[in-house]
Amino acid sequence: MKKYKIKIRAIKYLLMIMAVFVAVPVFASEFSFDMPDKNISAGEKFKVDLNINTEKESINAVEGKIIFPADLLELSEIREGNSTVNFWVEKPVYKDGGVSFSGITPGGYILDKGLIFSLVFTAKSEGNALIKIENVNALKNDGNGTPAALKTLDLSVIITKAGSSSDNLDLVIVDKTPPDTFKPEIAQDTNLFDNKWFIVFVAQDKGSDVASYMIKESKYNIFDFSSWVPAESPQVLADQGLRSNVYVKAIDKAGNERIVKLSPQNPIPWYTNFEDWFIIVLGIICVLAYFFSLRKIKK
Repeated sequence: MKKYKIKIRAIKYLLMIMAVFVAVPVFASEFSFDMPDKNISAGEKFKVDLNINTEKESINAVEGKIIFPADLLELSEIREGNSTVNFWVEKPVYKDGGVSFSGITPGGYILDKGLIFSLVFTAKSEGNALIKIENVNALKNDGNGTPAALKTLDLSVIITKAGSSSDNLDLVIVDKTPPDTFKPEIAQDTNLFDNKWFIVFVAQDKGSDVASYMIKESKYNIFDFSSWVPAESPQVLADQGLRSNVYVKAIDKAGNERIVKLSPQNPIPWYTNFEDWFIIVLGIICVLAYFFSLRKIKK
């Protein structure tokens, strides 16, 4: 029995020693590019997806810059449809020799293959085009904005002589669906816009992406004399008394529209609203006309 106890102790000590020397795997979120065919002919268009594998960690913010050789590739389009990013701090845009981006997703996400956005290129000439991501950062969804461990995988695209191949038909988007419904928010901040009321909005479109926004403010529901004006989030409201209906229109690249209405926070009293008085007067006129018609019928 004594020998048995000694053996058990020896096994425990051995396991403790082994645990010290066994390497603990470190998980790192991975940014990579996805492209079905890495062999492209000069003059051909092709799409490259930027994806993230969060390695079972919840991520709520990403940023970075995609670099590519401008002598070999021409950027034709940036597509944000189906992105895991809900709100772009800086929408993907080409500047300073690359595509910069910065976005957040409140609540975070855990994905093996989450699409950040897609780039459509046109191959200009023969060569080996290296597409890579730089200055990349991601934050954990832990309430503290902790930087996540990261690794990146570059993409090498081989461009051969121009052939008879035409542009990939998969690149043509047929979009007949309006942008997804969204919920604008009215806010006020002492550090923004001289403490004026402003509206914040963002819409998603899973087809051709949102192209632009329009906004209008109107105190009336029937007699709407206001006009649509171009808008960008955040947008200062014209009616700082918050007495107006606020309409936000999201338009995708295919021309489909989605309109969302916010009712006034401080609606004008009904007795000062000419629209209400018009309805009342019209109702009285209709009632009187009805009674007069009855009297004529009785005569």
